[in-house]
Amino acid sequence: MKEAFKANPLRLAGALLGKGAFQAVKNRTNYESYGGSPLLGVNGVVIIAHGGSSSLAIKNALKMAAQALKHQINPKIEQALTHTLPTS
Repeated sequence: MKEAFKANPLRLAGALLGKGAFQAVKNRTNYESYGGSPLLGVNGVVIIAHGGSSSLAIKNALKMAAQALKHQINPKIEQALTHTLPTS
């Protein structure tokens, strides 16, 4: 992306004006901020993390698991499914 922004002065000016927005997107999409993704369809809380995750990512994955337990995510999903699925 740096090469594309440096291609002409107008692009460079736009990149400088949007620097804060680029940083915000980078922070929101950084896997270390979340640590992993929940594995749905199991009876319990499972967070899948990358094998090469940093200590920060593992810490955040554990936080995510704790939040899922605290907010009782699985029972809420089960309850929502029982109300939306047709009975046989």
